[in-house]
Amino acid sequence: ARVGHVTGLDRDPRAVAGARTVLSEMRVVQGCAADLRRLFPPGLYRAVAALDSVYHFPDKRRFLRDAHLLLAGAGEAGALALTDLALRPGGGAAWLRPLLASCGV
Repeated sequence: ARVGHVTGLDRDPRAVAGARTVLSEMRVVQGCAADLRRLFPPGLYRAVAALDSVYHFPDKRRFLRDAHLLLAGAGEAGALALTDLALRPGGGAAWLRPLLASCGV
């Protein structure tokens, strides 16, 4: 199935600007995990992925509750994917485009 839309979230304005340049087909929002309830309505997504980020969140339980709310009511089973990626120095986010392509995005 084709993905309807993909939204990226980052707290660093420089990272957001860079992502918007490289991933122009994606919506990228500046904010942090604590902002999920304010930024996105419940049930908006079928999947939530937190890539190399959850260990940074001061309140991991809150993130998990809020991520669940983003999935709840989506009309079908939702998925939450958590990863801890180790990138080589200077590797940037070149890995993200193939990852999105493999997911049909």
